[in-house]
Amino acid sequence: MKALMLKGIGDLALMDVPVATVGPRDVKIRVAECGLCGTDHSVYAGTLVLPGDFPLYMGHELSGIVEEVGPDVKDIAVGQLVVTNPVRYCGDCYRCRNGQQHYCERLFELWRPNGGFSEFVVADRQQVFAVPDGIKPDVAAFAEPVSVCIHCIDMADIKPGMSVAIAGAGPIGLILMQLARLSGASLIFVTEPVASKRKLAQKLGADVVVDPTTEDVIAKAFEATGYKGFDVVIEASGNAAAANQALGITGMKSTLFFFAVYPADFTIPISPFIMYTKEMTIKAVFFSPYTFPRAMNMLPKLDLVSLISHRFILADAHKAFAAHETGQAVKIMVNCT
Repeated sequence: MKALMLKGIGDLALMDVPVATVGPRDVKIRVAECGLCGTDHSVYAGTLVLPGDFPLYMGHELSGIVEEVGPDVKDIAVGQLVVTNPVRYCGDCYRCRNGQQHYCERLFELWRPNGGFSEFVVADRQQVFAVPDGIKPDVAAFAEPVSVCIHCIDMADIKPGMSVAIAGAGPIGLILMQLARLSGASLIFVTEPVASKRKLAQKLGADVVVDPTTEDVIAKAFEATGYKGFDVVIEASGNAAAANQALGITGMKSTLFFFAVYPADFTIPISPFIMYTKEMTIKAVFFSPYTFPRAMNMLPKLDLVSLISHRFILADAHKAFAAHETGQAVKIMVNCT
């Protein structure tokens, strides 16, 4: 089959590789659509290191049609549209049994590098989820990022009437924005330097949208909240300046999230005194435990098509990484059929 492989840092190639053998619990999927995630680009650029040797398979936000199932798979049928969770968990270790599935002690042992920017993927039944009727493959491919955003919303404990600020109107920021609204947020404030993304945030329901390159984010934030600061602040841009600004717009009893993947050596100054006076909580988001079933339920409730700014075919999948680097793209989708 054809698969986009990372041969080395910054070196992508479409290669002929064997299709994995279908075992008793496996599902073979002909990939339909695969979205480019910011972490994919971080792996490509060398700022995020995954287990395994080059060449590495690329892509993990995929949907596709089931072509074959192993003899032990009884509830997934050939011809179904499905998505996959890129991670497989053992279910038996201390972490899996204590609400920390995403820190499974056998995570890397069970890891099967089988990228979404490929013609086929073979996954364990545990990782495969049937897509609700009426959902198209490009929307279904958002299931993984939606699942991670739901994990963040769970931890944020957003209640009706709360105020939420989101830094970054990329795919994650815009999904979080919609989920926050559905959770009851009455005020949503978004910072984003790219004009087209600000316009999209407004279209999708942001109450206040600010350009951090030309406007005073902290002043605008306190004006919007009646000088209270926000109940929940989510930094989803990965930008150093935005990470520092996020601290400055928190209110009393607030929760601040660092959602993006930052360089390993990136640090920001945090004042324990300010945390003390505000009773502020700081959290981070890794990836999604136990949230895929709810993500499937939410796919029809979100506007995800509007997030797709670029489309490529598998033969041109390398161009998706170049498009990401422009900073103008929202979600880039690759058709792999």
